[in-house]
Amino acid sequence: MNWPPNLAWTSTSPIYGMHSFVAINYGIHKNTRWVSMVSVLDGDIRFRIDFEELISSSNWSPGWIEHEDDFIGMLSNDSHKTSVPMVPKNLSCLHPSEDSGLTIPLDNDNSRSW
Repeated sequence: MNWPPNLAWTSTSPIYGMHSFVAINYGIHKNTRWVSMVSVLDGDIRFRIDFEELISSSNWSPGWIEHEDDFIGMLSNDSHKTSVPMVPKNLSCLHPSEDSGLTIPLDNDNSRSW
């Protein structure tokens, strides 16, 4: 898969009760490519993942695949158990990248694919 990453991703297992995520930003630190992910349904659910893990793992699929339990996860505290560590708000990279297509006004026609 090419760098930079697609915007839309689906986790095969719920992460804090959610499956659908947006790769809101990305970068490189010491030759390691990372991606900041935010839940589509709950902006407080956010984490950073290594790009290699994202593309080589059977835990992720590019694009969005609807999961019925996304909505159940929003209502159930039990579904928030996961091994993915939440990133504290003060350490999160939550501003959208210039090519995200999520900025207003949209001045850039070079948005990443969804």
